[in-house]
Amino acid sequence: FEFVDAAGVPRVHYGAATAIDARGARRAMTSSLVEGGIELRLDAAWLASAQFPMVVDPLLFPLTVSTGMPIDGVAIAHDPQGTKNLWLAEVRYTGSDADLLVWRTDTNGENPVLVFTDVSASWSSTEPALGVNRPGASTIAAWTRHIHSGDTRRVRLHVHDRLDVGFENTVILMAAPGGRNQWRPTVGHELSPVSFTSSLIAYQVEGSGAFANGIVSEIHGAVVSCGGTGSVLSQFPIAAEPGVDHERPSLAKVEAGPGRVWTVAYQRYTFAAGGFEWDIGLRRIDQANAVSAEF
Repeated sequence: FEFVDAAGVPRVHYGAATAIDARGARRAMTSSLVEGGIELRLDAAWLASAQFPMVVDPLLFPLTVSTGMPIDGVAIAHDPQGTKNLWLAEVRYTGSDADLLVWRTDTNGENPVLVFTDVSASWSSTEPALGVNRPGASTIAAWTRHIHSGDTRRVRLHVHDRLDVGFENTVILMAAPGGRNQWRPTVGHELSPVSFTSSLIAYQVEGSGAFANGIVSEIHGAVVSCGGTGSVLSQFPIAAEPGVDHERPSLAKVEAGPGRVWTVAYQRYTFAAGGFEWDIGLRRIDQANAVSAEF
């Protein structure tokens, strides 16, 4: 059954109910709508042989979690420290224009507080990613701005302090050497309490001018300081090989403490006469930003 509000919008879904006795034995129940509620019925023969206590476990969940403009991209992150420690980044569309909103909620997703937005008629903000930095007591949001004038794409960043549950609008404008397009960012989590107050960002890089997903895309990285409102400490190529297309990076931290090492994975397309080959490429980046050979 679906229960709707005064405007007819579905709000709560009620599904099948199951009876479970003290032994863990289960029995499906029948449900029917009656005046003022729902009536549940259970097989009398099964009930006679059940061991008590017994519980009834119906499936209840909110049908409409979010309302408003259409949602495209969503990213979540959990900071194990502090309050309002569930972070949610979402992209909402008004026509063809996309806006980014970042929320902080209780661990169960309730009581959301809006802490950041990237809203402008001059660009669309898409492809959100979040990463927690425990030593820096902050979370990094990364996303792609598709700038309408010139049809270009750039990765932008926002660093938000763990203790700050107020709204902030600071944006880090990451450099784009050679005017090259940047998109598809991914943010690494730094959860070791004794490591660095910086995190690694990886993103896809294309040619300059009007945006196009080229046939020799590269994967680049940036080390971002999480102090204050944040800053980009360094930028460098991670995977850039002539004749090879590198796409869709993914990032995670694999070593704790001061000797941290990151692993970046990506799609790798090799052009060959009479055929082609897709692989998964892996490279490791150490604390000095040295990039390993490809696996």
